Amino acid sequence: MGNNKSTNFPTKWRISPAASPTAYNVFMKEQMLWASLSGAAELIDVSVDTILRRAVDYAGEPDEIHLHPCPKGKVRRKKLKLGEGTRQDHRYYTPDLLTWLN
Repeated sequence: MGNNKSTNFPTKWRISPAASPTAYNVFMKEQMLWASLSGAAELIDVSVDTILRRAVDYAGEPDEIHLHPCPKGKVRRKKLKLGEGTRQDHRYYTPDLLTWLN
């Protein structure tokens, strides 16, 4: 991954160059709040159809999502544009997805 000193990421987001792919995946699960459809499916190893069947639209502000409970077994989604150069698309709230693993 290169020299960590040259990255623009905050220190808490840097991963050791010696970190294994498994450690990287765990790190990403802890840091990422919104995922694309394919990213959400890959994150918890289910099909995109499973994600789509269990998705419910979230109408509130993305920064306030933690204040509103999600129906059990569902994942909240919202149309978001996550960065410059990305299109506005449905994004899925990863903490909801991770509860499926418990």
